[in-house]
Amino acid sequence: MWNLFGNERRRSPRILYPTSARPLLTMREEMCHVVELSSESLLVFQAPNIPLPIGEIVRGELRFIDATTMPVEGTVSRRDGNNVVIRLTQPLSQDRYHQELSIVGNWNERRRYFRLSYPLHEMPTIEVDGVVYRLIEISEHGVVIYVTDKPFHIGQSVSGQLTLHGNEAVNVSGSILRYNNDGAILYLPVGIPSNQIVKEQLRMIRLYKSK
Repeated sequence: MWNLFGNERRRSPRILYPTSARPLLTMREEMCHVVELSSESLLVFQAPNIPLPIGEIVRGELRFIDATTMPVEGTVSRRDGNNVVIRLTQPLSQDRYHQELSIVGNWNERRRYFRLSYPLHEMPTIEVDGVVYRLIEISEHGVVIYVTDKPFHIGQSVSGQLTLHGNEAVNVSGSILRYNNDGAILYLPVGIPSNQIVKEQLRMIRLYKSK
């Protein structure tokens, strides 16, 4: 693990993000992933086309996994290859810092939630801005939207109506985490009611048990 924070780590405990939960820092119309965060500093994986020399003042927008955004300003204090530490001019609020601690602390628990994958002809749908997409996979706090291109950008806020089997509709809102080989991963902070996930699971079990 990097030792770029130095004494800053001892003054302010750091948050180490799992890859899929990293905030995004937008600077000069480019996005960089935040690898670690403290209330006073960011450890950023630098985009290759954004040179950040030590001492440079940077300004940008920080977008968290719950789609909250905030402006940030700071100074590049250390670097090692593509990793830089930005010392924030204005520390994060304690509320935001503790919220991030809670999100990351519960991330592994959320990953254990049951995930239901669908065959092609059984996929539920989600309608976003008048466009209907099929869903490859659903869980309480996320869905995988089947796409062959990239209609959404990383960090984009997305709201839509999810239609499950039996025409049960659920209004959902979240943000695009990333793309994988199957499609776009949409994180849902509020999520799909667990009883509806269970109903979908039982329906699929009955369907394929009878075949």
